[in-house]
Amino acid sequence: MSQRIFKILFDIGGTYVRASLVSGQKIIKTIKIKQLANLVDFKKNFSKLFSRLSGDQQISVVDIGVAGRVSGTKVISCSNIPFLKNFNFKTLLPVGVKLIVDNDARWRLRQILKTKPLWQTKKILLITLGTGVGRAVAENGRVKKIKKLEQREPWESEYKIKKSDGLDNFVSWLHPKIADLANKYNPEILILAGGLLKRKKDLLFVLLKKIKKFGSKLVAVYD
Repeated sequence: MSQRIFKILFDIGGTYVRASLVSGQKIIKTIKIKQLANLVDFKKNFSKLFSRLSGDQQISVVDIGVAGRVSGTKVISCSNIPFLKNFNFKTLLPVGVKLIVDNDARWRLRQILKTKPLWQTKKILLITLGTGVGRAVAENGRVKKIKKLEQREPWESEYKIKKSDGLDNFVSWLHPKIADLANKYNPEILILAGGLLKRKKDLLFVLLKKIKKFGSKLVAVYD
């Protein structure tokens, strides 16, 4: 009998950190905690999450998605989590554990594609709405490494202010921005995801009524 391979997925956002123990495509356990304000506490909690999820299991892979610019296992810059600038996640893990670190939007799209084989022939645009705005593009099952999409949208600072507005005002401001991105990348499937869709009641429903479909299929992926 083949040995089960366990990995831990870390989704590191500006508001929450979510970690999941996974075997194959099955999520065994997930822990979600509030994001912290400094590197010392972040490192302590990361290690605690790793320990709690790994237990007696031998972890082969740790796969991390984090907002911002990433090079190898190092975060070059992260505007929504500034204390992670120039931080190398390799320092947190035991020797022998394979480490993968990627921009959070690309990371999220990779995870989605693993569960949606029929989408792997399509051109896909993912837009995440959370503390900030993430974007990623995939074509023919491959998530593209578009460096420009690691940078903040020019309107992201305004987004952080506008998302506190009333729902109708916020959506009226937001949907043209999403329309511009969809027109630019011309996806066959447009995925909307991110914690704000869950935290801001009825946002998804009102947003989908406003957005024209651009010939795309609109899919909501909740956190």
